[in-house]
Formats: sequence, C-alpha cells, structure tokens
Amino acid sequence: MKKQWLITLAVCLCVQLSAQKGIHIGGKFLPQSTWMFNNDDSDNGGWEYVPTYRSAYGANLAYYFNDGFGIGTELMFSKQGQRFKVDTGLIAFTKLEYMKIPLLFHFNTSVEHVSQFYFNIGPQVSMLRTAELEKKIFNEVTTIVNSEAYQKMYFGGVMSLGACFRLAPFLNFNAGIRFDATWMDTENKDSKLWPANRAKTWQTIG
Repeated sequence: MKKQWLITLAVCLCVQLSAQKGIHIGGKFLPQSTWMFNNDDSDNGGWEYVPTYRSAYGANLAYYFNDGFGIGTELMFSKQGQRFKVDTGLIAFTKLEYMKIPLLFHFNTSVEHVSQFYFNIGPQVSMLRTAELEKKIFNEVTTIVNSEAYQKMYFGGVMSLGACFRLAPFLNFNAGIRFDATWMDTENKDSKLWPANRAKTWQTIG
C-alpha cells in the first residue's frame, strides 16, 4: 500500500498579537473523518470498514518575519481511529488519541485585504496518548486498553491551505483544508497482538 494522506477540514479562530509581522497566536478546532488502512484487512472478505468521525483541537504559535512569511508550531490533540465490522457479528472501534507537534513554514498573501490566502507546510511528530479497542457483539460492549499495539511516536508531514478573514485589527478567522501524511507503520509489530507478517498500517483522515 502506498503512503496515505491525512485530510482534515480545519476551522481555526486565530487571535493575532500583531496585525502584520510579529507574533501570532490562536486556537484551532478540526472535525475529522478518520481511517486506518491495512492491505490484510482490506483483502479480508469478512472485514468491512465503517465511516468514522472524530475531532482535533489545539493551539498555534507563529512568528512572521514580514507580511507574508513566518515560522511556527502547534500543539494539537487529535482523536483518530477506525470503526469496522466482521462477518462474525462483531462491531468494533479502534480509538486512538495523539499529541501532534509540527514545525510549520507560513506563507500568506497581502494582509492589506480583508481576506487573504494562506499556505503552511512542514514536518510533524505524533505521540500516542491513549489506545483502546471497543468491541460490541450481541449488544455486549467491552473495552480493551491496547497501547502496546501501536507505535509510541511516528513522524510525518503537514500541509494546509485556505482563506483567512479579518474580523478586527487583531482578530482573524481561518478556514481551510489540512493534509497530514505518515512516513511509517503506525502499528507496533513487536506486539504479540498482531499476527506474524502483518502488512503495514497507515492512518488517514479525509
């Protein structure tokens, strides 16, 4: 399987300490459609992916060297995972939560206009906070903590773009699309919870 892109609709409310160059700070909320793709699961005729919707939130900090270019970071808490069905009647939900810290390069069009275009890109590290498997069969629900089944940390890249609207001299509202790519298997294959020679798993959002 090829590396997958994580795609998120990002809705951000940003409070800027500087109208142009200088420090910009803000908060973010991101509704997410999350997926976990694995070739072995996809090739299993008794396995069915179920659409899964979760969210992410956090804060951002950037420093702009001029009106159009800056560098910054974020602290994001992202809920991800996958719902699925098995032909035995099992309905399950893999619930994962990560703390994500990217290093972003920011590019904006002219700040002289009420609205402007923004583009961010950079590397990112994701650190696992919690991992659970929720199982439901014959209306009986059980939850298993299985953090050892997933990598504690993995690296990837982030790219986002969209529109920024000025609400006040020091207050902007951003809305756009966020792309998030993993560079490695997010499962810990050393765990005995996975069968031998299991294919790699990439988490996607979008």
